[in-house]
Amino acid sequence: MTTFLDCWMYGSRVIVPLNFLKFNLFSSGGDYYGTHVFHWYFSQGFPSMIWTFLPFSISGIMKSREWRLAGLIVWVLAVYSILGHKEFRYLSLLTSL
Repeated sequence: MTTFLDCWMYGSRVIVPLNFLKFNLFSSGGDYYGTHVFHWYFSQGFPSMIWTFLPFSISGIMKSREWRLAGLIVWVLAVYSILGHKEFRYLSLLTSL
């Protein structure tokens, strides 16, 4: 659906998620805007976004028998860590979980 909408708005056939991958992952175009070390999302980005809730989050993950949500968060942070250019705004969806 989004591909159809993008094609209609751009006036030509375009797949925006593919263009995002080409620019940020394959050509490292996002590095022009600055880079961080690979562990930035784990050591600084995510903890600073949920700073006041961090102790409660860790406690809830440890006490919970459902590890799927914690696993999903770790997976997303690991995938995002592949990119050189990192920003807080990429984590806004994760902090609302």
